[in-house]
Amino acid sequence: MKKISYALSFLILYFVSNNVLGQTDYQGQFLIGKNFLKEGKYQQAMDVFGPLTKESEENNFEAYSAYYYSLAALKLGKLNEGKAMVMQIKQRYPDWDKIEDVNYLYANLYFEQQRYFQAVKILNTLNSKELKQEADKQKNFYLQKAPLDTLKNLQKLFPNDAVIAKNLVNKLSYAQLNEKDKMLLEYLRQEFKLEKEAVEATRASVKKQEYHVAVLFPFMEKQLSPEAWSKSYQYVFELYEGMKIAIDSLKKDGVSVVLHPYDTEKDDSKVSQILKSPELANMDLIVGPIFPANYPLVAEFALRNKISGINPLSNNIKLVEGNPYVFLFQPSLEAQAGRAAEMAVAKFPAEPLAVGTGKKAHTAPERKNVYIFFGQENRDSLLATRYKDSIILKGFAVTQFEKVAKDKLKNMQKLLSDSAKLLGVNHIFIAANDQVIAANFISQMEISKFSTPVITRQEWLQFPLLTFEQFERRNVHFINPDYIDYDSYAVQSFRNTFLKKAYIIPEIYAYQGYDMMRFFGNALKNYGNVFGPGLSAQGFTRGYTLYGYNFTNSNSNLFVPIVKFEGNKMVVANPVDQIK
Repeated sequence: MKKISYALSFLILYFVSNNVLGQTDYQGQFLIGKNFLKEGKYQQAMDVFGPLTKESEENNFEAYSAYYYSLAALKLGKLNEGKAMVMQIKQRYPDWDKIEDVNYLYANLYFEQQRYFQAVKILNTLNSKELKQEADKQKNFYLQKAPLDTLKNLQKLFPNDAVIAKNLVNKLSYAQLNEKDKMLLEYLRQEFKLEKEAVEATRASVKKQEYHVAVLFPFMEKQLSPEAWSKSYQYVFELYEGMKIAIDSLKKDGVSVVLHPYDTEKDDSKVSQILKSPELANMDLIVGPIFPANYPLVAEFALRNKISGINPLSNNIKLVEGNPYVFLFQPSLEAQAGRAAEMAVAKFPAEPLAVGTGKKAHTAPERKNVYIFFGQENRDSLLATRYKDSIILKGFAVTQFEKVAKDKLKNMQKLLSDSAKLLGVNHIFIAANDQVIAANFISQMEISKFSTPVITRQEWLQFPLLTFEQFERRNVHFINPDYIDYDSYAVQSFRNTFLKKAYIIPEIYAYQGYDMMRFFGNALKNYGNVFGPGLSAQGFTRGYTLYGYNFTNSNSNLFVPIVKFEGNKMVVANPVDQIK
């Protein structure tokens, strides 16, 4: 929202025609600058207005020229230059009767820099009734794009601001909520009388005979020659082949889906070019791009054109937060941590243990302490932090929260060898994708012979230094969104079909592509091309080759299988019949 007050333009013309007789040079330059501004020649406008901002007894255009200089700078994205000139106006002409227009522009410059606090603070100082209405429009325009965390912080700082409250309610209504967020949402709805109907509704869904799905993947067609082909992109091929097999299954389910592949080449400019294709706006669903860096462009396109979209592989909830049209097929890190914490509460007893015999017998403390270790990757620390938040909300105490590195393991080893303290530990959560850390951790647990339950990432299942027998002895549980029961008929049938069509044994991406397309293809069949509200009410749904999906009040999959070994066989520790 880069616009100025029309009243201000009128006043300038009035001022020019009545007060500058004899100042033809300044007047002429000023009008030239205005014309440049009107024609969108912002750099030329800045070049003309700049000299006119200098103080002179003969110059009656200083303040207005500074204002228009800042406006042109805003249009050009030269935000710091624009702000510097606004500061000059505020210092030189604090009593100018147009100072509120200047503040409106000042806030606009801050919003463009995503400095939301400063922008809102400035807009809240406006007194003009007309400008206050424009200020609310400006706030609403920018806050629609603000991240959820930013809106939460703004709401704390400006608790009476209705525009912030409305945008926060909109975001929360399409976000995965913990108990605290649910309370906040309910409070805001009541306090600002924002009933569900007040939240911006999605467009009407349409059921069709045939649905068209755009697939924006990095097919890297330019590298398809045997010499240039990189095996690192084989997962894209498997993901897409899985989707194609799902199209055949969907026909048997009674729904016709046509795939339209587009090669993103892993490039933002290519994604932008694809989105300009006229046919994209008529798609019923957009799958991809795969890489998170390319996804915001598509999410914004989906929101603007009210088209459903899916990110197939990312766990980053921020990619879809507050956007009712786009979904994560994979569970977010928040969902993974939340489901792991629910399983821990349900499966790991906290009652005190009886220790010793005879005169030495005594009762150990209640086991509600949790140790959390995490590795060097950003994903490790994020998952550990989310788990910490989730388990504390369930009444547990995190008594160790420690970052570990493969060359700095002494403190972790010391903690795991302290049997007296381990008696009070309910379970250990370790988010680290490093084989050295995993091997040291299991080795130390083997030495201590404690069977304190452990929760970790599924990547540990791939570490050759560790055995399934060790995992079973040490009561290790795995957050395993990719869990597949290879003994099931559906999995074996898909494997054989994929092998016949693609001539290779499918890996996890092929199963994901198949399940994703079949699940959302049936969503199109059941609910039409805006299927979010339908999925939200659908509850848990069994997967086809993977375990299952749950999009209740969420635009990411909330169901996360947690697995462990029993009798040397992998089993699901939180089967669906135990979901509350």
